[in-house]
Amino acid sequence: MRDEIQYWKVKSLLLSGSSYEEVKKEVDQFFLILKGKTKRKMSIRSRYFRKRKVFFDYFWDHIFQKPKKQRLVRLKLVSCAIELIKNTTLVPSQKINPNKSSEILYRFYGLTTKKNVFVLQIKDTGKSLQFLSVFPWK
Repeated sequence: MRDEIQYWKVKSLLLSGSSYEEVKKEVDQFFLILKGKTKRKMSIRSRYFRKRKVFFDYFWDHIFQKPKKQRLVRLKLVSCAIELIKNTTLVPSQKINPNKSSEILYRFYGLTTKKNVFVLQIKDTGKSLQFLSVFPWK
């Protein structure tokens, strides 16, 4: 019997903008608001992880490794991803990090109001939870 993927429905809309520069500016403003809510490193609390903090240390490094077109698509999903991190209670798929066996990778699946499916990845290093990436599911 196969496990069926469960999707968390988010109310957030994709960030608007047709160029990378427009969307990046909107994401920067979004992160500025988030950073203002934390005392030290930018983080948000997750319901699924019993209100543990999820940090953004690896997110920008990962995004800048992608081509500009992929960056645009992924950055448009940031507001949806943050809502998903904060609110989801659905059990994600899990796997051991193939590069480092002490880390667990979690994949959460989200559904936007316009029925776009996206995937959110969070890495548990044992010491902290790190938001790695968000991308559309095809």
